[in-house]
Amino acid sequence: DHAVWDYPTTTMVFVGYNCQKGPCVSAALRRALDRAWDRTTVAVALYSRHAQEATLPLSPVHAGYDQTLAQRRDYSPQVFAQLLEEAGYAQGEDGLWYRGRQALSLTFVVNTDNTFRVSAAEYLAGELTRAGVQVELQKLSWAEYRQALASGAFDLYLGAAALTADFDLTPFLAAGGSLNPGGYQNADTLTLLAAWRAASGNVRQTAAQALW
Repeated sequence: DHAVWDYPTTTMVFVGYNCQKGPCVSAALRRALDRAWDRTTVAVALYSRHAQEATLPLSPVHAGYDQTLAQRRDYSPQVFAQLLEEAGYAQGEDGLWYRGRQALSLTFVVNTDNTFRVSAAEYLAGELTRAGVQVELQKLSWAEYRQALASGAFDLYLGAAALTADFDLTPFLAAGGSLNPGGYQNADTLTLLAAWRAASGNVRQTAAQALW
């Protein structure tokens, strides 16, 4: 006999982007890709319901999680295609997405030390491929994975991190942050994050909505 107990934690599995070089420098492309991730299938099928899908970098059971916004930004192949067109891409007769004569091609890296994350990366890369995006999935050892992130030799990466109990996202959002290998920088985002962390009472909910 055995028993399985599930409980919410601050551990987040996520897709990260290279914001410094390559196609994902484009915020418009990143917005499109955000709609390509089938988080529900990953959580339900690949993690056997031992995970919860989240479109925001916050636990879905957290009081600050905006369910309405999360639903508006959730997985949608139709919206993904629409946003790709708005980002300047067009789908060719071969089903691939092009910007001019250049096909959209992405390098996606994952660490092989965790079989669940490898399965998730394989599924997500396959979904992108079926949607017309060329994806090179690189399954790397821990040392190779860290080197790829440090050198920027990726467009996408599958990562995992145990966030602090207050869900402080500074390591993801600050330049040089320990969880920001993609080099994301935006002063407005940091200002909104600081306002959310400092707020209390009803103001905290408003600050959360502004941040998300």
